[in-house]
Amino acid sequence: NMRAFLQKAMHPLPLDALLTSRMIATADRLRDRRLQIVMREGLSEGQDRFLLMLAANDGIPMGALAQATGISASSATKLAIKLEEKQLLRREASRLDSRQNHAFLTESGRELAGRLMSAFAEADAGIVGLMKAKDAERLVKLLDRLEVAMEGRDPAAALKPKKAGKRAAGKPVSSREKKKKGKKKKA
Repeated sequence: NMRAFLQKAMHPLPLDALLTSRMIATADRLRDRRLQIVMREGLSEGQDRFLLMLAANDGIPMGALAQATGISASSATKLAIKLEEKQLLRREASRLDSRQNHAFLTESGRELAGRLMSAFAEADAGIVGLMKAKDAERLVKLLDRLEVAMEGRDPAAALKPKKAGKRAAGKPVSSREKKKKGKKKKA
Protein backbone atom coordinates (compact mmCIF):
# COMPACT_ATOMS: atom_id res chain seq x y z
CA ASN A 1 0.00 0.00 0.00
CA MET A 2 1.01 3.64 -0.47
CA ARG A 3 1.52 4.36 3.24
CA ALA A 4 3.97 1.46 3.67
CA PHE A 5 5.83 2.55 0.53
CA LEU A 6 6.18 6.14 1.82
CA GLN A 7 7.36 4.97 5.24
CA LYS A 8 9.95 2.73 3.62
CA ALA A 9 11.08 5.57 1.33
CA MET A 10 11.43 7.92 4.33
CA HIS A 11 13.32 5.30 6.37
CA PRO A 12 15.27 3.14 3.91
CA LEU A 13 17.54 1.82 6.68
CA PRO A 14 16.69 -1.41 8.49
CA LEU A 15 14.97 -0.97 11.85
CA ASP A 16 18.05 -1.92 13.87
CA ALA A 17 20.15 0.77 12.14
CA LEU A 18 17.46 3.36 12.82
CA LEU A 19 17.24 2.28 16.43
CA THR A 20 20.99 2.56 16.92
CA SER A 21 21.09 5.96 15.21
CA ARG A 22 18.25 7.25 17.37
CA MET A 23 19.86 5.92 20.55
CA ILE A 24 23.18 7.55 19.66
CA ALA A 25 21.52 10.88 18.82
CA THR A 26 19.54 10.83 22.08
CA ALA A 27 22.63 9.87 24.08
CA ASP A 28 24.56 12.74 22.47
CA ARG A 29 21.87 15.24 23.48
CA LEU A 30 21.81 13.88 27.04
CA ARG A 31 25.61 13.97 27.22
CA ASP A 32 25.61 17.60 26.05
CA ARG A 33 23.12 18.55 28.78
CA ARG A 34 25.24 16.83 31.41
CA LEU A 35 28.43 18.46 30.08
CA GLN A 36 26.80 21.88 30.44
CA ILE A 37 26.29 21.18 34.14
CA VAL A 38 29.90 20.01 34.51
CA MET A 39 31.29 23.05 32.70
CA ARG A 40 29.16 25.45 34.79
CA GLU A 41 31.00 24.06 37.81
CA GLY A 42 34.37 24.81 36.20
CA LEU A 43 35.21 21.20 35.39
CA SER A 44 36.04 19.47 32.15
CA GLU A 45 34.56 16.25 30.88
CA GLY A 46 35.61 13.24 32.95
CA GLN A 47 36.48 15.22 36.05
CA ASP A 48 32.89 14.85 37.24
CA ARG A 49 33.07 11.04 37.08
CA PHE A 50 36.34 11.13 38.99
CA LEU A 51 34.86 13.33 41.74
CA LEU A 52 31.65 11.31 42.01
CA MET A 53 33.59 8.06 42.25
CA LEU A 54 35.66 9.57 45.04
CA ALA A 55 32.52 10.81 46.79
CA ALA A 56 31.32 7.21 46.93
CA ASN A 57 34.78 5.74 47.69
CA ASP A 58 36.85 8.37 49.51
CA GLY A 59 40.39 7.12 50.08
CA ILE A 60 40.32 4.70 47.14
CA PRO A 61 43.74 3.72 45.74
CA MET A 62 44.58 5.58 42.54
CA GLY A 63 44.84 2.33 40.53
CA ALA A 64 41.36 1.27 41.62
CA LEU A 65 40.04 4.76 40.85
CA ALA A 66 41.51 4.57 37.34
CA GLN A 67 39.96 1.15 36.77
CA ALA A 68 36.57 2.19 38.15
CA THR A 69 36.42 5.25 35.89
CA GLY A 70 37.70 3.36 32.85
CA ILE A 71 40.90 5.33 32.29
CA SER A 72 44.59 4.44 32.38
CA ALA A 73 46.65 4.89 35.55
CA SER A 74 48.67 7.69 33.91
CA SER A 75 45.47 9.51 32.86
CA ALA A 76 44.12 9.13 36.41
CA THR A 77 47.32 10.68 37.78
CA LYS A 78 47.08 13.62 35.35
CA LEU A 79 43.43 14.11 36.27
CA ALA A 80 44.25 13.95 39.98
CA ILE A 81 46.96 16.59 39.56
CA LYS A 82 44.49 18.95 37.85
CA LEU A 83 41.92 18.39 40.60
CA GLU A 84 44.61 18.90 43.27
CA GLU A 85 45.46 22.24 41.64
CA LYS A 86 41.79 23.18 42.01
CA GLN A 87 42.00 22.03 45.65
CA LEU A 88 39.24 19.46 45.12
CA LEU A 89 41.26 16.39 46.10
CA ARG A 90 44.44 15.37 47.85
CA ARG A 91 46.58 12.28 47.45
CA GLU A 92 48.37 10.46 50.23
CA ALA A 93 50.89 7.65 50.10
CA SER A 94 49.58 4.36 51.43
CA ARG A 95 50.71 3.49 54.95
CA LEU A 96 51.12 -0.13 53.86
CA ASP A 97 52.73 0.36 50.44
CA SER A 98 54.54 3.64 49.77
CA ARG A 99 54.35 2.97 46.00
CA GLN A 100 50.58 3.35 46.12
CA ASN A 101 48.65 6.61 46.53
CA HIS A 102 45.11 7.02 47.84
CA ALA A 103 42.83 9.85 46.71
CA PHE A 104 40.64 11.84 49.11
CA LEU A 105 38.17 14.64 48.44
CA THR A 106 38.81 17.94 50.15
CA GLU A 107 35.90 19.78 51.76
CA SER A 108 35.56 21.82 48.54
CA GLY A 109 35.61 18.60 46.54
CA ARG A 110 32.84 17.07 48.67
CA GLU A 111 30.72 20.20 48.28
CA LEU A 112 31.22 20.21 44.52
CA ALA A 113 30.43 16.48 44.26
CA GLY A 114 27.22 17.15 46.21
CA ARG A 115 26.24 19.97 43.86
CA LEU A 116 26.94 17.76 40.84
CA MET A 117 24.84 14.91 42.24
CA SER A 118 21.97 17.31 42.93
CA ALA A 119 22.19 18.89 39.47
CA PHE A 120 22.35 15.48 37.76
CA ALA A 121 19.37 14.24 39.82
CA GLU A 122 17.40 17.36 38.88
CA ALA A 123 18.25 16.86 35.19
CA ASP A 124 17.21 13.20 35.41
CA ALA A 125 13.95 14.16 37.09
CA GLY A 126 13.26 16.58 34.23
CA ILE A 127 13.80 13.82 31.70
CA VAL A 128 11.68 11.32 33.64
CA GLY A 129 9.00 13.99 33.94
CA LEU A 130 8.60 13.88 30.16
CA MET A 131 7.22 10.34 30.35
CA LYS A 132 4.88 8.23 32.42
CA ALA A 133 6.40 6.72 35.56
CA LYS A 134 5.90 3.17 34.33
CA ASP A 135 7.56 4.04 31.02
CA ALA A 136 10.58 5.48 32.86
CA GLU A 137 10.81 2.34 35.02
CA ARG A 138 10.56 0.14 31.94
CA LEU A 139 13.22 2.19 30.13
CA VAL A 140 15.66 1.73 33.02
CA LYS A 141 15.10 -2.02 32.96
CA LEU A 142 15.45 -2.22 29.18
CA LEU A 143 18.68 -0.23 29.29
CA ASP A 144 19.97 -2.57 31.99
CA ARG A 145 19.15 -5.61 29.84
CA LEU A 146 20.86 -4.03 26.83
CA GLU A 147 23.97 -3.20 28.86
CA VAL A 148 24.15 -6.74 30.28
CA ALA A 149 23.72 -8.27 26.82
CA MET A 150 26.35 -6.03 25.22
CA GLU A 151 28.84 -6.88 27.98
CA GLY A 152 28.23 -10.58 27.40
CA ARG A 153 27.07 -11.15 30.98
CA ASP A 154 24.36 -13.58 32.04
CA PRO A 155 20.98 -12.12 30.99
CA ALA A 156 19.57 -13.27 34.35
CA ALA A 157 21.65 -10.46 35.91
CA ALA A 158 19.47 -7.86 34.20
CA LEU A 159 16.31 -6.37 35.60
CA LYS A 160 13.21 -7.77 33.95
CA PRO A 161 10.99 -5.12 32.32
CA LYS A 162 7.27 -5.34 32.89
CA LYS A 163 5.22 -5.94 29.82
CA ALA A 164 3.68 -2.80 28.41
CA GLY A 165 0.30 -2.05 29.88
CA LYS A 166 0.73 -4.31 32.93
CA ARG A 167 -0.07 -2.86 36.34
CA ALA A 168 2.17 -3.29 39.33
CA ALA A 169 0.76 -5.60 42.00
CA GLY A 170 -1.68 -3.86 44.32
CA LYS A 171 -2.70 -1.17 41.82
CA PRO A 172 -6.45 -0.56 41.65
CA VAL A 173 -8.35 -1.93 38.69
CA SER A 174 -9.75 0.76 36.41
CA SER A 175 -13.50 0.98 35.79
CA ARG A 176 -12.85 0.02 32.16
CA GLU A 177 -11.12 -3.18 33.26
CA LYS A 178 -13.97 -3.94 35.68
CA LYS A 179 -16.43 -3.73 32.78
CA LYS A 180 -14.29 -6.09 30.69
CA LYS A 181 -14.13 -8.61 33.53
CA GLY A 182 -17.89 -8.34 34.02
CA LYS A 183 -18.54 -9.08 30.33
CA LYS A 184 -16.20 -12.10 30.40
CA LYS A 185 -17.99 -13.58 33.44
CA LYS A 186 -21.40 -13.22 31.73
CA ALA A 187 -20.19 -14.98 28.57
